[in-house]
Amino acid sequence: MKLKTFIASITVLLGCLTANAQTDSTVTKIIEENHMVIESKTKSQDFYHHEIRLGIGEGFSDRVAFPDTPHRSYAALPSDVSFLEEHNHRYLPHLFAEYNWTPKGSRWGYGALADFFAFDWDDVTYKGGSDTPDRVEHQHCINFALMGHIRYRWNKNADRWQVYSALHVGFDINTGSETDIYGRKTEVGLAFAPTVLGISRSWGHFVVALETGAHFALKDSGNVYSALSKLVTFSAGYRF
Repeated sequence: MKLKTFIASITVLLGCLTANAQTDSTVTKIIEENHMVIESKTKSQDFYHHEIRLGIGEGFSDRVAFPDTPHRSYAALPSDVSFLEEHNHRYLPHLFAEYNWTPKGSRWGYGALADFFAFDWDDVTYKGGSDTPDRVEHQHCINFALMGHIRYRWNKNADRWQVYSALHVGFDINTGSETDIYGRKTEVGLAFAPTVLGISRSWGHFVVALETGAHFALKDSGNVYSALSKLVTFSAGYRF
């Protein structure tokens, strides 16, 4: 009788221990799953302060500021007078590199941008009494701009997508288009480039961006080196 009672007690005790073990296992599993969810959310919301991008922007819109000279007839004009026309403008795209730093929790970003842009054309000289070109000279205009910028992000939650605007202001180094009695010379002027709207998409560290805006470079109202170009740009880069 005592043996049966002992065996029964042992059986009940083992049942309780098994039930407790199963409960502990369930609790442990729930805790592990919660940790995995938290870790996954934390990982998807990693914040990167730094961003470096390389990009390309169209340059053809500068034809608004630098169009070909309309040709006219010089056959009926005096032969001792020369006339100059600019023909065959060819525009290279903007090539640029950009760095941006964003403080944690801020919508504002700060950085710098380096931009290279160039175009060339033909100076065609005519003499009165003829419509045949007397001389054709190849010319070029090369610009390198270095600008600081401030950027503002419009959307509050920017885990993967960012919508932003920016303003770049700095200086432009122009060579090729200015002349004096010694020939071609290099001039330094103002450069500024507003980004009206930019949209970027990131996959972890990798990011691509599409922007619309404009790029301007000039020394004064009579010496404009770039106007209304870089209306659309595409870039790709790395965040860290």
